[in-house]
Amino acid sequence: MAKIVRGTKTNEWLPKNWRKCTFPILSQPAKTSDNIVGSAFLLHYKKIPYIVTARHVVEIENPVVAFSNKNRHVLGISSSCPAQTGLKWIKHPAGLDLAAIPFHLPLSLVKQLDVLSIKENQWTPQSKIKVGDEVAHLGYPQKGTSVYSDGAPSTFPQGMPGKIIRLNPPYFIMRTAGAHGASGGPVFLRRESNPASLVGVVIEAKTFGKPSRPDEFEYLNETKALLISLTKDILETEEMRKQYENRFIGESWL
Repeated sequence: MAKIVRGTKTNEWLPKNWRKCTFPILSQPAKTSDNIVGSAFLLHYKKIPYIVTARHVVEIENPVVAFSNKNRHVLGISSSCPAQTGLKWIKHPAGLDLAAIPFHLPLSLVKQLDVLSIKENQWTPQSKIKVGDEVAHLGYPQKGTSVYSDGAPSTFPQGMPGKIIRLNPPYFIMRTAGAHGASGGPVFLRRESNPASLVGVVIEAKTFGKPSRPDEFEYLNETKALLISLTKDILETEEMRKQYENRFIGESWL
């Protein structure tokens, strides 16, 4: 069994198991961390699990989502796999940089995976964000720095903490260590008196001067995100509804 080489730790205020909701997206041939093009995450909405990411991340041909199984091996699921059952990535109806697909795989395969989803009560009641709020996002910046000893990309994401520096709804800008490959990952908000909550989806990371990294004290990069509530515009479309009607999508395994 390959050993995992972990990246930097997520801020302690984030639940550790939330790492299991975030995955790398790779381009073909999807063999090493050099093939990572972005990030994605798993959430529930109205008892149905979905994979959510930035639209531009899955506009490449036949993107591959890399899940971790219970033996800590990487299992790559190509878009052609769910496509065989009539499922496909649905993009935001207003053209925003978001996309989602139902997480509908054979139960025998799902039982092998070591994944979790973000429950609806952890993201649908939106916390009001403001400039200066402490946040962290999960993902795979700079083509991923977490790999297995055999060179295969790991599903162990990096935590990129920082603060909100500008608000321009439906966007907000953070100063974090985000970089290329972090797009599509989830953004979490810290609240002293409440559990952390999911508030956004990363869509762009800009580097100014020397790139900052998650383990450095000062973050120089600016990371742009969309409010998580906008994903409901995709999940409630007629096109999405048609994808899972007359299908059984269980929730007991998440």
